[in-house]
Amino acid sequence: MRLVSSLLISTLLVGSWAAPAAASAHDFEVLPGRLVVGLTTSADPARVLERLGDLALASRPVPGMSAMVVDVPPDRAEEAMRKAYGTGVRHLRSDVKLVPGGEPGPGETGTLETVRMPAAKTWATDGRGTIVGVVDTGVSPTALLPAGRILPGQDFVDGDADATDEDGHGSLVASLIAGTGETGVCAQCRILPVRAMSGRDGGTASDLAAGIVWAVKNGARVVTVTASGWTSSDVLHDAVDYARVHGVLVVGSTHLPAIATPDLSNRPREGLTVGAVDGAGRKGPGTLPSHGYWTDVAAADNLRVLGEQHLDGGVGAIAVVSGTAALAFAAKPGATAAEVREAILRTAIPSPELAEDAPILNAGRLLSEFGAADRQAPKVNSTGLAAGQVITATPVEVRPVVTDDHAVARVEVVVDGEVIAERGTPWAEPLRLSAPAGWSGDKTITIRAYDDAGNIGTGTTVVRFDTAAPAISIVSPKPAATVRNLVEVVVSAEDDVTEVTVAGVALTRQPGTSTWSGKIRVPEGRGASFTVHALDAAGNNHYTSWSGHADDSGPTATSMSPAASAKVRGTFTTKLTGVTDNVSGVAKAELWANGRYLGTGTSKQVPTGRTNGKVTLTWKLTDKVGNTRSYTRTVIADNKAPTVSITKAPGNKAKVKGTVKVSVKATDTSGIARVELIINGKVVARDTTAGYALSVNTAKQKKTMKVQVRAYDKLGNVTWTTTRTWYRK
Repeated sequence: MRLVSSLLISTLLVGSWAAPAAASAHDFEVLPGRLVVGLTTSADPARVLERLGDLALASRPVPGMSAMVVDVPPDRAEEAMRKAYGTGVRHLRSDVKLVPGGEPGPGETGTLETVRMPAAKTWATDGRGTIVGVVDTGVSPTALLPAGRILPGQDFVDGDADATDEDGHGSLVASLIAGTGETGVCAQCRILPVRAMSGRDGGTASDLAAGIVWAVKNGARVVTVTASGWTSSDVLHDAVDYARVHGVLVVGSTHLPAIATPDLSNRPREGLTVGAVDGAGRKGPGTLPSHGYWTDVAAADNLRVLGEQHLDGGVGAIAVVSGTAALAFAAKPGATAAEVREAILRTAIPSPELAEDAPILNAGRLLSEFGAADRQAPKVNSTGLAAGQVITATPVEVRPVVTDDHAVARVEVVVDGEVIAERGTPWAEPLRLSAPAGWSGDKTITIRAYDDAGNIGTGTTVVRFDTAAPAISIVSPKPAATVRNLVEVVVSAEDDVTEVTVAGVALTRQPGTSTWSGKIRVPEGRGASFTVHALDAAGNNHYTSWSGHADDSGPTATSMSPAASAKVRGTFTTKLTGVTDNVSGVAKAELWANGRYLGTGTSKQVPTGRTNGKVTLTWKLTDKVGNTRSYTRTVIADNKAPTVSITKAPGNKAKVKGTVKVSVKATDTSGIARVELIINGKVVARDTTAGYALSVNTAKQKKTMKVQVRAYDKLGNVTWTTTRTWYRK
């Protein structure tokens, strides 16, 4: 519960008039053209109208109250307030618009177990003398609420005695309070219908106040108000206070200031405000307000009423609390409203979410206090455990079967006199039992059950505790080893082990041994690992891990020479550079040339002899766990000499003098590098351009000259023409 905020207090003016404030988020609720004037018992309403003069357009009394409603021009409301205030006026402010809380709509399948309603119904009397006033949109008979249970009502919207519900909101509220179905709370209570609102159009605080007072005067023990609004109303405070003085409990929304906050006259706040929780005891969005408003108690708000309809926004919770209060009055007709209110709050269960929020209604405990004596203890029909059942360190849910003539309030699991688990509310954690660490042996488990009267029933079962994990060890692979997938895992385990798994793969037990084995895949790389899980017959787990390295990829190289399709001759060198293996390391590099093995190493000579054509080089790399990777390249061997011929030159035994020119033709598939003219073994001229032309000054040569032309291809292959002899003249 929270204290009222200073902002709200500033709006609760008593004994004075309040001028319209600056626009706020809730100004739409204020009706400035309609003033509600609270009068003293001796005041003459005519004097107020006389002070207003022509500002009073119309007036009427608030039925049953010392108050009147005066219609004035909205734009002159402040002036009217100043003139009206005077002798005999207790309070004066604009009337307030209110709307029905929540809206009918599809709802979740509900349960009243959250608020212990089934237990409450076992205590309840027939409730025929209890009248619940429903101040809402009226009430009409429904499938759950027959007409015979609805008393004659009053309509303060149209000013007549026809309280028929034209919207359905009030009928749903009444069906929750007093319906005959599973969701009905007080199935024999009578409903006193009061129409103070009209569907979505809502109503006014003055009509709502008149409806509350009328319900009190016509025998209601509980008055249910589901209207919502955020602006304070003095006349509504008066009505709630009237109910308090006359011993009637008003149950309403936390969104209605007249119930959810005190006024400044220090009158006790005896209404009961209700928030909503779901079946798990969690508060619903928007159902427990802030801004200084009180929430006294919370209740379930997930109930279907008629067909698929329910009331959201906490209205269903208000109806549940109203019906529960009516059951309390039925069980103890002499109880006062204050006693019922106090008992509802005292027997409520703390919220499972936030300690400062409202507690949750416990209808069963409330009716237990208001009902007859209960001397019958709960009966533990089953502890939920089997004799000899093995309990390990892993918690197991215990689901005892307990019955009582009314209701079981709490169940405990007791071991060696110590309560180790308990469940007292529908939203509490399930009962769980686990063996103490490092302990094995037999234990007696006691299930102890309490009812709301404090009677105790017990049941016992002897179980076996076993928290000792089985012993296992990894035989293979060895720690820190480098492995290759698939990896064969061999595990040694104790005889009582029933299951061994590695990385989700179940190992197979070798018959007649304590050895388990199987193959698994280990993620590749350094720092690879896997975990072995063993389960024994008691369900105890044991985990052990292996770490090492996994290598599934062969070594790599960054480059290979010669280049692809390169031309080679004779014996050439091939190299593989940048050879590495990041996990297990390189074991060897091997070379094949045209399928012929040439040995190991990363640089090898390849003889081609007289071969011409393609030579396929294959390097095979192997790492230390046997992974391989091959690099293949094809080069072209050219060991054929070029062709060369002299196309124009002096012939053999020719006599020459001066400068002699020699024309040569040379060709080769690898291309001609150069041609040379050789006389007497010495190169005397050379040319590198096709259409080769060579010349020599024979005057500088010997008298007899042995002449040849030599041609080289670009790989170094060489050829010569036949030798011819020249004679210098």
